[in-house]
Amino acid sequence: MADQIRQYGKNRRCVIVTDGLCPHCGKIAPLNEILSLLERIPGVVVLDDTQAIGLLGLSPARDLPFGQGGGGSMRWHGINDSRVLYFASLSKGFGVPIAVFAGNETQTAGFVAGSQTMVHCSPHTQAELSAVELALNENEMTGDDRRRALFENVRYFRDVISRRGLKTTGGIFPVQSIYLPKGYSAEKTYEKLSRLGMQTVLQQSRHNTHSTLTVIVRSDHQQEEIEEAAFLLHKAIFN
Repeated sequence: MADQIRQYGKNRRCVIVTDGLCPHCGKIAPLNEILSLLERIPGVVVLDDTQAIGLLGLSPARDLPFGQGGGGSMRWHGINDSRVLYFASLSKGFGVPIAVFAGNETQTAGFVAGSQTMVHCSPHTQAELSAVELALNENEMTGDDRRRALFENVRYFRDVISRRGLKTTGGIFPVQSIYLPKGYSAEKTYEKLSRLGMQTVLQQSRHNTHSTLTVIVRSDHQQEEIEEAAFLLHKAIFN
């Protein structure tokens, strides 16, 4: 990738587009390595941090790998770089359908002048703005406790699933996709789980044409609920 970017970057301005956190595999983008590619080539990184904002934050540690504060992947990496154009929707981590943009003064002015956002989008309602304020206040008061509980639940889910002979992708990310044995259908398993009263999500795999079965773990899930989910998954797949 580095050689390709250097070759492309000759006499050009390089633009690198990345997610802060991949929702399919749970990996966090190596932003420091990405930015290092721009040391000899003028350019910017366009960062979509929708999956990371509200989840990742400052000073990740072993007992709190998400970090503190929920400020996103740049905070998680300890990066403050004017070469990053930052975009994110607050609908994932904060539950409010509002998008945010951040950059340096020149970038922000250019976006305001050239963007069609204000042409094609209506202003946010007062209800949405109040919801953002409420979510940010709640994050400040209880966010780190919720992130700690979420990490523990994800880890517990993966452990319980493993003991039942199943594997997942997603790392510590709360969106966990189930590895189905060869020949098993995600669609049929999804239908079985629905009949058993368990809600899952069908997603199109980025690596092949097949669907994947996904479970979303929340911070307020109890261990009994996680154990029941693992039981139902095993039942739907193997029975």
